[in-house]
Amino acid sequence: MLLLLVGLADHFSAFNVFRYITFRTGGALITSALIVFMFGPAIIDALRIRQGRGQPIRADGPQTHFKKAGTPTMGGLMMLTGIIGSVALWGNLSSTYVWVVLMVTIGFGAIGFYDDYLKVTKQTDKGFSGKARLGIEFLIAARFLQALGGAGGLALTRVIVADTSKGISTTRSIAILNLILLLGPGLAPVIGAEIAGLFGWRTIFGALALMGLITIALATRYLPETAAPSGTLNATRIYTTFRDLLAGKAFFRAITGGAFGSTACYAYFVSAPFILTSEMGLSVQAVGYCVGSTLAAAAAGSLLTRSIVGRVRDRLILISFYVIGVLAGLTFLIGAITDMLTPVSVVTISLIILFAAGGLGPVAIGTTLRLAGSNVGSASGLYGCFQMLSGVICSFAAGLFTDHALGCGLVLFLAYLFCVIQFIRLKEQ
Repeated sequence: MLLLLVGLADHFSAFNVFRYITFRTGGALITSALIVFMFGPAIIDALRIRQGRGQPIRADGPQTHFKKAGTPTMGGLMMLTGIIGSVALWGNLSSTYVWVVLMVTIGFGAIGFYDDYLKVTKQTDKGFSGKARLGIEFLIAARFLQALGGAGGLALTRVIVADTSKGISTTRSIAILNLILLLGPGLAPVIGAEIAGLFGWRTIFGALALMGLITIALATRYLPETAAPSGTLNATRIYTTFRDLLAGKAFFRAITGGAFGSTACYAYFVSAPFILTSEMGLSVQAVGYCVGSTLAAAAAGSLLTRSIVGRVRDRLILISFYVIGVLAGLTFLIGAITDMLTPVSVVTISLIILFAAGGLGPVAIGTTLRLAGSNVGSASGLYGCFQMLSGVICSFAAGLFTDHALGCGLVLFLAYLFCVIQFIRLKEQ
């Protein structure tokens, strides 16, 4: 949060210190210590009152451990409070990696909290199963690595496309890339289910590792370097590049409009199981096919864009697909308000929405990278970050409604209306 003060450095040079990661690291250490010292005693007192006799001590342990009887547990809450508070104050909250590391830390803390909770409520020293705890921690760590690899791979592929093609060919190449990215999530559950059914679920991890090794081998053998790497990492320069990109009105409008346009459909993915199963009585299998069919619509949108780009202006393509999204979202919203939605209408509207998302994606990404000039790598990373953030916002907003159809329709309509406004105001510089 304090990183935003760098914007005032032009008026007061002292704010430049917030630009340096070493200064912010020191500030984060001091802040976390102060939080623990200030709120730690209150947390301990509250835990002592709520826990009563505290954590049971193992009978087969050293005699010195019995002195700890009655000591309140869950003290990790103090450390997590200090970490979260200092990161929120001093961290670069626009960085995907900061959020990934923070979520991993909170995940591990939640496991420890649950372990202590079982010990206190059941008054036993057994707690959470050791195997289960290690298994969950392994899955969290594996998901962390997968997130890093997935986010990095998504940004890198777009940069490679931008390095090796220009103009219309960039948009066409991104359309093919989006098509592949859409097919992956659609085929993965089917392939994974077959592997688990034939060999057991543990073999899925072996298959993923094998695929990773094959990807490394193929990339090393056939993928040439498409840029001129400097070999140095300058955190200040990276931050400055991000700041300058987001300060450009045209770039900001392009990236926010493109991100929400491509991930507003997450509101449907979150709401569809409740709408189609709980409210309309479809089976889980039928819902799976309904949601999966939307990927074909998105792929069709990408292929259509690839065929017309160069013959139709990019701006017209974007506005057209966004208007389709607005109308589809408005239709969904009216259907929810009037209680006229049926399984057929829900699936039909979702196909139209995913068709629009698939069609606008390549042009939105191409426009964003073009506005970035030589900073296509940073722009690609920011675009992926904004896509994930907008997807989370749309999913969260839709989940706030007890009427899932109403929430889904309202989020879809407002998200695409926002996109239309952003791109109408967009003027490439």
